[in-house]
Amino acid sequence: IISSYYSASNSYQHLNIYQFNKSQSRHSLKFQSEFKNGFVGVFDAKGTYHLINEIGEIQHPPFQSKQQLTDSLYRVSYLMGGKRIYGLANSNDSLIGAGLKYQYILEPNDEGYIRAENLQRKSVLLNEKGEEIFESEFADIRYLGEGLYATQKAVGWVLVNNKGEELSEPFEGIGDLSEGMINIRKKQKTGFMNVKGEVMIKPHLEWAYVFSDGLAAVVKDKKWGYINKEGELVIDYQFDRGLNFCNGSAPVSVGTDSNKDKWGLINKAGKYILEPKYDEISNFKGEYAKCNVNGSGYGFIDKRGNELIPPKFFIESYGTENDWFVDDVSILRTVGSDGYLFLVNSKGEVISEHRDLWSASFVQITNTLKFLPFLATHAKNDKRGMMDLEGEQIIPAKYDQIYVLNGYVALLSKGQDWFLYNFKEDSEKYLMKANLEQLPSNGIFKLKNDKDELFLFDLQGNLISPY
Repeated sequence: IISSYYSASNSYQHLNIYQFNKSQSRHSLKFQSEFKNGFVGVFDAKGTYHLINEIGEIQHPPFQSKQQLTDSLYRVSYLMGGKRIYGLANSNDSLIGAGLKYQYILEPNDEGYIRAENLQRKSVLLNEKGEEIFESEFADIRYLGEGLYATQKAVGWVLVNNKGEELSEPFEGIGDLSEGMINIRKKQKTGFMNVKGEVMIKPHLEWAYVFSDGLAAVVKDKKWGYINKEGELVIDYQFDRGLNFCNGSAPVSVGTDSNKDKWGLINKAGKYILEPKYDEISNFKGEYAKCNVNGSGYGFIDKRGNELIPPKFFIESYGTENDWFVDDVSILRTVGSDGYLFLVNSKGEVISEHRDLWSASFVQITNTLKFLPFLATHAKNDKRGMMDLEGEQIIPAKYDQIYVLNGYVALLSKGQDWFLYNFKEDSEKYLMKANLEQLPSNGIFKLKNDKDELFLFDLQGNLISPY
């Protein structure tokens, strides 16, 4: 095997390349010094990672981390010399696809395809069998939806399907997919193509947002208007800013005599539903848009301009991608140095008040857009805790640090004392007195004691091994 290996003294770079054979691995002190628990990590000529023993035999000990991605697919890894190498395995713990050869593997998208980055720092698209569909030449592979991806080649950005087939000519840039249309840039102008890669509106626009509610906001000479999917200008260039339409309404801004923009709402005929009066209106998410009055605060308005929440508060939550509310809850705080938190629902009703809390945030599972049904809280005494969406306390605000590791456990600290809390069992487990060395990477986190000794734990709080 022509291979390189990782050293604890240089865990990121590949070290010297050696001709590896059984006699060398058995007798060379240089190789023996790199063995961890009887194995050394090596890479073959194809860049796949293997563990071998002292006589050069490839070994397959239990994975050091394993995380379920689908009903039958798992992300697995080995940690050698401080470097973690990932691969995919089936429910029988057998490696599938190209094996252990990735620096990271992301969650499957909504069609079951997976993005990964190999050891050459190229993005790769994998199917549910772990097979490589295609590899990027330069930048990342960006998922657009509907089985389509944008990837950068030497000639520019191209549209690719989930079979690796190129669908479009190269462009300077490819934007987002919305309502069957995709932004494209060519010769510093914007146009649109369809999901087949066919140019529907030639790039001639200075700039454009995505299509929403059948229209796209476009700009010319610093003024904004709207086009339809035939490229026809249906609302003339007249606004200082124009945002997306949603169910017949769009936020727009115009300058006033004081040269200060004010925001209102228009309909698809370009007529005002709400005369410009706010200092800011955001894009609509769900039924509501965020509005602002400078010096007063933020609130929410509906698509007719009616105020659900008057603009008098700080809004602590950005909600989800499609809604300002998470599970019908939004977090607000009163303005002022003595401000306090309260929770409201999408009817504008107050769920609970929390005068001892300074801030709170919805908890997301790492690297995903999934929200968990509770909030991380920050009390005015600078201690941390958690509560549910009805405002009931789950973890008292008495900890210095809280890290939610997944949907059922959290890592807590009081000074140098570390605990693991299990939400399902409502139980707390003491781990040790230490400093946090590394947050979880696929199911393993690291603590280091005052003797500089490293300890690896799984998400059940079990000590894997002092390292």
